[in-house]
Amino acid sequence: MSETATTRTDWGCVLFVDLRNFTNLLEFYGPSRIESVLDELFVDFQRTVDSYGGAVDKLVGDGMLAVFRDDRRQDCEANAVRAASEMLYRRLPELERRTKLNLEIGIGLSTGELHRATIADIDETIISRNVNISSRLQSLCKKFDVSVLTDEGTRENIEQLPEGYRFRLIPDQRIEGIYERIDVFEICSLDDYDEEYIDQFNAAAKRYKEGEYSRALEFFVSSYSQIDRKADRVLLHHFASECFDQLDSADSLFQNADRYDENSTTQRTQADFLFWRLEQYVDRRDLVPAQVLDIGCGSGALTKTLPDLFPEARIVGIDESADQIRKARQDHTHPKVDYEVADISDWDAERSFDIVMSNSTMHWVQRQDDAYQNIRSAMNPGGILAVHQGAKGCYKELHEAARRAYEKLGFEEYFRDFQFPLVYYEKDEMAEVLERNDFDVLKIDVMESEQPDTLVDDFAEATLLSYKQRLSNEAEKYAFTEQYREFAREYDDIDTTRIYAFATRSER
Repeated sequence: MSETATTRTDWGCVLFVDLRNFTNLLEFYGPSRIESVLDELFVDFQRTVDSYGGAVDKLVGDGMLAVFRDDRRQDCEANAVRAASEMLYRRLPELERRTKLNLEIGIGLSTGELHRATIADIDETIISRNVNISSRLQSLCKKFDVSVLTDEGTRENIEQLPEGYRFRLIPDQRIEGIYERIDVFEICSLDDYDEEYIDQFNAAAKRYKEGEYSRALEFFVSSYSQIDRKADRVLLHHFASECFDQLDSADSLFQNADRYDENSTTQRTQADFLFWRLEQYVDRRDLVPAQVLDIGCGSGALTKTLPDLFPEARIVGIDESADQIRKARQDHTHPKVDYEVADISDWDAERSFDIVMSNSTMHWVQRQDDAYQNIRSAMNPGGILAVHQGAKGCYKELHEAARRAYEKLGFEEYFRDFQFPLVYYEKDEMAEVLERNDFDVLKIDVMESEQPDTLVDDFAEATLLSYKQRLSNEAEKYAFTEQYREFAREYDDIDTTRIYAFATRSER
């Protein structure tokens, strides 16, 4: 420090608030109008800072730096948060009503030692890494489309937020000028998010921080697909992409031992992964699909959602069950969706498709090569194939429970030549099937899906039908099913390994 600089050290919380899109506002409304708006804005904000025991340090263009000091190190953070909340939820809306402008701000809060220095006997200012952090945090607000971010020091020193607010963890962020990555926290209003959602988000963010990327990914992708979470999609998209990137870099097996929310279903969760991954490949290839085929559409519940994902496309859903197609046409109609009864192994498509997808169906197809040749013939050059199905080992404990059940009941004779109809692959086997049928593999993900509470019963109502068809009467089927359930519930952990395969039509 030079002879012309003097310093004194305090403890406090730095608040940096910035008006977003200032350049655009200036360009559109002109300097005079925006100067008047800034004057009103910062006069109101200064009053807010003063009312909570803070002091404005300086104005920086379209931003303001304020400091809340506290020698006891326990009140300054709470006062800064109260000031930030008043700026955002009271002062800013009042100014918008007066000026008839749509205004947005970002606020960053950071706590630590503050060195007040007088430089060259000219200017007194704050020198602190927390000034830099608070400035970077308000910039980060724009990236994540949020309004208030704090660092961990601020979070730890606040015993309780004002009523109606919650912290939300955004872990492992790189802040320019700071060597280590830091955790940051959004201050959320419960007017914008319910508490259950914030709890679930924080749990997923903690898993991400701990490197449990596949477990975190389930929440981020599932929430991203929900229509009522559209306001939060920027942050959800960021973390889902980060999880995918981490898993891609490790080329690893997804693992998940936890259960999903009781209201979620296996099929919906698995479809979320398929749709998410497919969306990434469509975006990367600048593909605007005009025709989309859904193989094994069932009752059409998922097929009906595809126009939301591909608004320019015409959708065709096929299923070999006439009953399912009848139900789809009855319950899940959409002006852009057509349903047809068809077996993909024999189907002669009347049109060609930019995207062909199948969720939990291809493992039921016995004539695999015929099916994939038909799929390739139905695809346009540059089109994308997206398939989700069971992987080798999937539900092996439940199949073991079925075997034990028919052996205990003395039904072995029925199953002497039994060959289970599902076709499960290892990752390399899946790639080989695609390549020999003239597809170029983009990516094959292997993951372990969630294990819902209803899994044992779901298996009994669907997959177990292949076993029950071997039995001779309803009494035997009932006894077999109940014995299966008894054995199946002995297994705490059930293998739910799935394969997600993405490929393009080879033009070689």
